[in-house]
Amino acid sequence: MARPPKRRNEAFPEKRRALLEKLSAVMLTPEGATLSFRAIARASGVTPPTLRHYFRTHEGVVEAVLAHVADAQRRRIETLASDDADRDATLRSLYAEMIAAWQDGLDAAFSFGTRLPPAQSAIFVDRVVEPWMHAVEARLARLMARGELRRANVRHAAMALLGPLTMGLLLRDTWSAARRPAIDDLAQEQLAAFVAAYGA
Repeated sequence: MARPPKRRNEAFPEKRRALLEKLSAVMLTPEGATLSFRAIARASGVTPPTLRHYFRTHEGVVEAVLAHVADAQRRRIETLASDDADRDATLRSLYAEMIAAWQDGLDAAFSFGTRLPPAQSAIFVDRVVEPWMHAVEARLARLMARGELRRANVRHAAMALLGPLTMGLLLRDTWSAARRPAIDDLAQEQLAAFVAAYGA
């Protein structure tokens, strides 16, 4: 006997969350961005119709996985955006939080997102990259308003701050040990370069 529709609907969110955990483990891998809808379903232990029931399309799976990553990072990003330390403490904390987030799953999200086809890469940017950019921009804008940094295009400043570190982290995960950048040394050099370029 079929369950009443109301009970079936009540179970939907819980079952979707459980499946999303499996999907994240499957998708946030070097091969995840290239998997077909059918391959994702098979690797997650469900049938394609079941996957379609909960996420509709391949793009729906990608968006759900990236939203899951964003949810995991939300508290860190909110704290980052609201902190109000002085210039040097702010810049050090921005890099420290980025490195900590990378070690806490952001590395897999970037590895996945940068391998997505162009039609889906915008989802990665909106869900994962932009929240970090907005948090950093908020911090830098306050420093500019207080005269601790020179006034400039705050998005450009955020890109100048985060870009080299993000590139270093990406290369660290893909290059051989001999070519791998030393992240602590890179961070110190880039913070000094940023202050030289944007310091008041």
